[in-house]
Amino acid sequence: MKRTDLIKIIVPVMGAVFFYGCAKPAISPGADERPTPLTRKKDVFLTVKFDIAPLDNAWAEFQKKALGEWRDFLYLIENNYEKTPLNISLSVNVINFLKDIEENNFVLDPAITLPPSELNDAQKEYLVNKYDLKSGTVSLVKGQILEAAGYMGRTIHDTETYEGFLHISTYTAEAKSALIELMSDELGNFNQLLKKSLQSKYRGEATTALSDSYLPLLDAGRTKVQILEGLVAYKKWRGDFPAGFLPKGGYITDAGIKEIEKTGIEWIIVKSTKSIETQSLNTSPMVVYTLPGNLN
Repeated sequence: MKRTDLIKIIVPVMGAVFFYGCAKPAISPGADERPTPLTRKKDVFLTVKFDIAPLDNAWAEFQKKALGEWRDFLYLIENNYEKTPLNISLSVNVINFLKDIEENNFVLDPAITLPPSELNDAQKEYLVNKYDLKSGTVSLVKGQILEAAGYMGRTIHDTETYEGFLHISTYTAEAKSALIELMSDELGNFNQLLKKSLQSKYRGEATTALSDSYLPLLDAGRTKVQILEGLVAYKKWRGDFPAGFLPKGGYITDAGIKEIEKTGIEWIIVKSTKSIETQSLNTSPMVVYTLPGNLN
C-alpha cells in the first residue's frame, strides 16, 4: 500500500462518536475489518479522546467521567459495536488516575464521604443549596447520597446493586456507606473495562505528551522528554507501549515528527493545515491521521 493511501481523517469526540463530513458513514457496525484507508480528500473517520484538564478539581471530574459518560460509552461500544474500528486516545492525566485506581491510591469526594459533622461550611452550603435541603445531619446524608448517585451513569443505575438503593425508604449512614463502596468498586471496573476494550483488534491505542503544552512551543530537548515520558506512563499502566500518539491540539513540528519516529510509534494524529504538511510529515514512515478541526 502506498504511503499516500494511508492518510485518514479522524474526528475527535469526548464520550461519543460522530461521523464528519460524509452523508454515509465509512464504518458500519459489525464490520469484520478496518475499512480501506481513506485519502485526505475524504473528511471522515472517528476516534475518542479521554482527557481531564489538570485543574484542582481534576480527580472529581475524572470520577464523574469514569462512572458516567465514559463508562456508558464503552458499554455501548463493547455490547453493540464490538467490531467497529475505533481509536482511543488517553491523556497522561487520565492514565495517572487509572494507575492510582489500580494501586488503590485514591479517595472519593470528601463532600460525599465525610460524616456530616466534619463537612466544612462550603460543602454543607453546596449540598443544601443543590438539593434544597434543611440543615441537619439527616438532610446532609440525603444530600451526600444524591450527590454520589449523580456521579454514576445509566449503566451503573441499571445494575441490580444500584437498583437496591431505589427501595431505601430513608437516607441512612449505612446506605451512604454502601453507595460509597459501590463507587469505589465501579472505578476499578471502569479501569478493567477500558483495558479489555483496548485488547480488541478493532481498537487503536494512542497517548499524548506528558504535559499539557503544545509541542511546537517546546525546544527539541523538551519535546523528546515530553513524548518519552508520555509513552512510559502509558506502558506502566497498560504493560505495552501504544501504537499511536496524539500531540496536544494536533500541532506538530519537523523536530517533533523526528522524535516521535525514534520511539517506534506507528501512527500519529495531526491538525490538517498547510502549516503542518511539512516534508518530514510527507515522508514519514508513520501512518498520518489528519483532522479538519482543532483537537484539545
